[in-house]
Amino acid sequence: MRTVERNTLRRVLAGLLGLAALAITGLSLWLCSYAAAHQAKVADSGPGSPTETVQRFFSALQAGDWAGADACLEPGSSLGLAQGPADPVSAAFWAAQCRSWRCQVEPGYTLEGPRLQKTLRVATLDMPAMGEDLARLVQDTLARYTQAARLASEVYDETGAYRREVAQRALDQAVAALLDDLAPFTGSQDLTLSLLYEDGAWRICADAALMRALTSGAAESAAPAARYDMYVNNLISGVMDGLIPIKKVYFLEERTVIAPEPAADRFGESADPADTRPILDAAVPLLDGQSTLWTPETPLAPGTPVRWYLDDTILSLTWQQVLHDTLFTFSEIKIAHPSQFRRYLADDTFSAARQYLPSEMAATVNAVTALSGDFHKFRNMGHIVYRRELCRCAGKEVDTCMVDGKGDLHFVYRGQLTEAEDVRRYIEENDILFSLAFGPALLDRGERVVPDAYPIGEIHDDYARCALCQLGPLHYLLVTVNNTKELGIYTRLSIPELTDALAELGVPTAYTLDGGQTAALITGGRLVNPVQFGHERAISDIIYFATAIPSD
Repeated sequence: MRTVERNTLRRVLAGLLGLAALAITGLSLWLCSYAAAHQAKVADSGPGSPTETVQRFFSALQAGDWAGADACLEPGSSLGLAQGPADPVSAAFWAAQCRSWRCQVEPGYTLEGPRLQKTLRVATLDMPAMGEDLARLVQDTLARYTQAARLASEVYDETGAYRREVAQRALDQAVAALLDDLAPFTGSQDLTLSLLYEDGAWRICADAALMRALTSGAAESAAPAARYDMYVNNLISGVMDGLIPIKKVYFLEERTVIAPEPAADRFGESADPADTRPILDAAVPLLDGQSTLWTPETPLAPGTPVRWYLDDTILSLTWQQVLHDTLFTFSEIKIAHPSQFRRYLADDTFSAARQYLPSEMAATVNAVTALSGDFHKFRNMGHIVYRRELCRCAGKEVDTCMVDGKGDLHFVYRGQLTEAEDVRRYIEENDILFSLAFGPALLDRGERVVPDAYPIGEIHDDYARCALCQLGPLHYLLVTVNNTKELGIYTRLSIPELTDALAELGVPTAYTLDGGQTAALITGGRLVNPVQFGHERAISDIIYFATAIPSD
């Protein structure tokens, strides 16, 4: 056998042996964990057993020993229960919720690899039933006030409605009476807890099912105070409907990946712009004094409709219009809470090698409206922030668009921040949730900032374009620019020309995203702009806007 062939064979054998060694190592680690579980299964009672761990966990919860409860969880985990809701009524409900925590551990368990599954019966409160009973108690209390009043003006205002302070006092008394006896609203449900044997002890996995059980379905992630506050606020809003105007509040938790599914009957479209008048009228509370770029007099591109979605938390208006001899596709968005403006990376991780079509990612996260992002996997430029973490620091050449906790856009210009430590400080000091790294920035608070030269995006060529704009607080405009043979439009725009067009529309803040075939705008699950080459390109990320109203 020749020397070359022998060397090749040695390399192949060495590679196979290396793979075998890795497989054996992985199997050994799994067997160690599995053996630990089986070694402990003979002792499902007494100190250190899975049952004792669960009982100790609930005992700590009942005693308000949050540190003791967290000590029963997997290392590094916390339920975040030490901080309760801020609203007084929500805090009263939360105190009652904590008093209700009970569990009965069922005998036996199952093993799934190194994890052990225990079934419990846990006490839960029927929150909808509590709301119904609270509404009755409020009305009964108001009736007693009316009977005891010497003058009608003691109870009613000049319009004949209950005085606000009277209705509030009735609510406070009704809440106290309701929460004094939880027995009528206390039921039970089965809960399967997952435990892992680690560092010589059984540890509970704090998952969404556990949090839902502890909060009677109000929250499903750690630190549930804000979510619980929202749940009780909206319950009370229903109870006091017609008595005290309590605005319902909805938001999405930062760690939520999949947003609530939008209601199908809230979508609509029409070839007549005048049909949007009722939509705009109904959106007045959501717009909160802001006007829309879209009007019922806006001229649509020939043969195209205006599309909309409206609920109490989001307005989306999407249309196509011919400007500067080219086709603009706009989607104007107004949201109620900044958490509804989100970014999604493929497989929800910066390191994911997978890429998907923008419409596929929009469907995955239940977007009302989505726009293709910066396609960060295609180039190594710009600062990438995702879930408040700096994933890439490369800000020497391009502008980065930072999005803060209020939903506002901020630009870090090329060369402004180049060291990772400085970028992390900027993230913390400015409450940055995520970023976009393409650019350039076009308009910044009304000032034209487009550069003369830029390393990416062919800014002086005619090209299919894509931009993210902010019109006001929680008010945005998504833009794509395309030519289309169907309409006989062959013109595309340079970046300076796009900047001029947006400035003419009165857009104060605008930032360029990846154009060309990447540029895609999706609303209601449909691609609405004519993408370059006629079909979507698989990319790494989108930005999107979601409803905050729970699907149920």
